Amino acid sequence: MDYEKIESLLKKVKPIVEENKKNRAKREVAGEFFNIFSILNVERDEVHTHSAMLSELLNPKGSHGQSDAFLKLFLKDVVHKEDLNTQAAEILTEFSIGSISEDETSGGRIDLAIQFPDYLILIENKIDAGDQANQLLRYNNYAKETKKKYKLLYLSKDGHEPSEYSTGTKKENRYWYCISYSKHIKGWLEDCQSVANCPSNVRETIGQYIHLIEKLTGQENYFMEKELIDLIDLMEANLEAAIAVSDNMQKLTNKLWEEFKKQIKDIAAEKECNITDGYWDFWANDRLLCFTPKTHKEFHVYFGTYTGDDGPAYWLKKDGVNTRQKKLNCMQGEPGDDWPYGWCYFEDRYFYWNNTVLLAIKNGELKAYIAKCLATILDELEGNNWNI
Repeated sequence: MDYEKIESLLKKVKPIVEENKKNRAKREVAGEFFNIFSILNVERDEVHTHSAMLSELLNPKGSHGQSDAFLKLFLKDVVHKEDLNTQAAEILTEFSIGSISEDETSGGRIDLAIQFPDYLILIENKIDAGDQANQLLRYNNYAKETKKKYKLLYLSKDGHEPSEYSTGTKKENRYWYCISYSKHIKGWLEDCQSVANCPSNVRETIGQYIHLIEKLTGQENYFMEKELIDLIDLMEANLEAAIAVSDNMQKLTNKLWEEFKKQIKDIAAEKECNITDGYWDFWANDRLLCFTPKTHKEFHVYFGTYTGDDGPAYWLKKDGVNTRQKKLNCMQGEPGDDWPYGWCYFEDRYFYWNNTVLLAIKNGELKAYIAKCLATILDELEGNNWNI
């Protein structure tokens, strides 16, 4: 391995990165990252943000004033069926198909339904929520009962397959179609922006929603186009060194991850906690880390995920408490059986566990963030005399 070439490449990359930081700072001052969804803290709300936004754009009578233009593009780009009477379409959100039956084969609420006189499109919308028992199976049974031709779409951030827990069968027997925000919805929205008569306020709102999707799916471009081209050209010109850097990235990640484990132990010592449970691996979909106060061992503060799709969060548990309790003031989400006092997602900058998190580990930002979250929970417990 030619270390001089690698060192030379890294020295050439550094000014490109620094120039990009300056340009991003200028864009921030100019308001280019202004996003109403982020400001209102509704980025991950499946019902009131994503289903609502999609249904409004799909509705021929929507306030966008574009009649059925957006719906036609959706049928063309996503559903691949263009022979439907779009003017007669009815768009429904949280569409009830009855109470869930005892055997869980019928009933429920469908996130988004597009009804035509002779066709039906049902969309199960997944941002963070997990699958429910026989969820797609119930929706498929309903669609068959209508006697209409239909298509059942499973929409997720990355287009992954639903679980057998939801479908009731193996994917070889599929009756559903997988679509993604990252590809299908983003592509459709970009086409919506290009509609000739689309008003500027509608186009701008769609643009902010596209940016939100890029953020949620990890597609935000760190580099501006010019710097990105310069970086690629530089790597191509120094391809051997670039490959060597890439090949050793995992070793660097493992090294920094070991450092992060030491940081976690420092947090535990500072907050007088034991690390009592957990499987914490940078490369895993499932991560779990637990702090237990030494003076109140019945309480446990968890950081991590149950599945990679849910995203990292933190929550509090207490020995012997397995039902919903009053939500702590410091929590964001409503209590559930697995998080009886509520829960909070990690901040967006730490939401995607990819190589960008390594910077936060190296400069200590992630350690400080976890310490702050832990302290917030412990302070509220102490303020309640540990009586909750």
